[in-house]
Amino acid sequence: SEMLGELNVSHCGARYRGRMPNGDQTAALGVFFDYNYEGDGIKITEIIKEGPMDKANIKAAPGMIIKSINGQPIGKDVDFAKHLNRLAGKFTALSVFDPKSNITHNITVKPISTGAENALLYRRWVRMNEEQVNKESKGTLAYVHIRGMSDGYYRTTYEKVMGKYLDREGLIVD
Repeated sequence: SEMLGELNVSHCGARYRGRMPNGDQTAALGVFFDYNYEGDGIKITEIIKEGPMDKANIKAAPGMIIKSINGQPIGKDVDFAKHLNRLAGKFTALSVFDPKSNITHNITVKPISTGAENALLYRRWVRMNEEQVNKESKGTLAYVHIRGMSDGYYRTTYEKVMGKYLDREGLIVD
């Protein structure tokens, strides 16, 4: 850190990422859960846009409860993550209960890696910021986030500024 400070270089750093070849690889369903829910299963609070469960043919919505994963019931004292280990990209059967209609739907999804879910969460975060800035400024300001300091990210940002947001009076660059 002292050497990097002396160089005074922006976006410079070092890190270590250890690898465990047989470590867990928990897949993600692309949903937010209600961790205060006390019954059996997993209560869905939000389905992440473009995630595995955000499909027209999948009957799942906030308020519904995932009762089982690949036939394994999810009890209230069970860490459901163990049922998602090494399932990224693999067809997975879910039993989803709708308390409003009292109907259980059996659906098939392909969970994604946590890295892929993080990318969806990033896009969600940017969308939320864009919507808030648009709402608060009554459409006069725009919001862009520069994800990284590379040519591709620069071009994406430039495209938004000079395309989608060309008519705005001001710009918030994050």
